[in-house]
Amino acid sequence: MAKQDFANFKAGFSAATASNAVKNNYYPFFKMPDDSSARIRFLPDLNEDNPLGFMIEKITHQLTVNGEKKTVPCLASYGDECPICKVSKEYYDAGDKVNGKLYWKKKNYLAQALIGEDPIIEKGHESADGKVKIFSIGFSIFKIIKDSFESGELDVAPFAYEDGTDFIIKKTKQGEFASYTLSKFARKSSTLDQDQIDYVQSELVDLATLLPKKPELATIEGLLMAALTGKSYDGDEDGEDDNDSMKAMASSFKKGAAKPAATDDEDEAPVARVAAPAVESDEDAEAQALLAELKAKREAAKRAASAE
Repeated sequence: MAKQDFANFKAGFSAATASNAVKNNYYPFFKMPDDSSARIRFLPDLNEDNPLGFMIEKITHQLTVNGEKKTVPCLASYGDECPICKVSKEYYDAGDKVNGKLYWKKKNYLAQALIGEDPIIEKGHESADGKVKIFSIGFSIFKIIKDSFESGELDVAPFAYEDGTDFIIKKTKQGEFASYTLSKFARKSSTLDQDQIDYVQSELVDLATLLPKKPELATIEGLLMAALTGKSYDGDEDGEDDNDSMKAMASSFKKGAAKPAATDDEDEAPVARVAAPAVESDEDAEAQALLAELKAKREAAKRAASAE
C-alpha cells in the first residue's frame, strides 16, 4: 500500500465526523460475552474510490409507525432535503431536546472483515473463525478507529494484506449497557498468507451495495406524518384528512408528546440552542407550514406522474 494512498484514506477519516447476497452475513458482535474480545482484520472496499478505504457511512432515522419502530433511510445521505431532519431541527429550535433527538439522524458504518477469533458461544451460533463477515459499527467504535488515524498510531492502512493491523473488539459492561470503548488496534502488524488473501478477495463486495435503496419522498413523508400524528400508515396517503393532521402535528410540537429516546452513545445529536420555546401560535404556524409543504410536494409529484 503506497504512502500516498494511505494519506488519502487518513484524510477521508479526518473529513468524516456508510446486496442481497450478504444481507444475512453480518457478524453479531453484540452477542459476545461480557469481558470477551473478537479479533478481526478489516478488508478493503471492492470500490477503490471509497475515500474511507474500508468503511461506508449509513445514515437513518427511527420512527414509530403503526406501533412499531421502523428504521428508514435519511434522504440527506442521497443529497436531498430530508423532512425528518427538518422536524428534528424544529423541535431543537423550540427547545425540545427530547423530541429533537428522537427524530435526529443516526449514523453507523458498514465494513467487511476477516474473523480471526470469534468468542461467541451462544447456542446455535456457528463459529465465524476464518470467515469474512459484514460489520455494522456504531459511533463509539468508529471514533476509536478515526482517532487511531488522526493520532498517528497507524502508519499503514490497517486493511493492507501485508503488514496490516488487526482490530480487537472488546466488550465490557457499563452499568446495564454494553460498552466497546476498550476496543483498539493490535500493537503489532501482521501479514495474511496467500490462502487467506485468495479467500478474502473472492468474498469482497462493493460496500455501497449494502446501503438501502433510496426511498421515494412520498414514502418518507407518509411515514413521518404517521409517526407525528399517531395515525396508521399503509403506504397509501389518498383521502388523508390534512386538517386533522395539521392539528395533530401542531399538538405534538406544543406538548412534546413523543417519548424520550433511549440513551445511546452511538448517536451524535446537535446541541440544542439555549432559547425559550416558541409561543403556542408560532408552533402552530410552523407545524402547519411544514404540513402544507409536504402536501404541496405530494400534489406536485402526482401532477408530474399524471403528465407522464
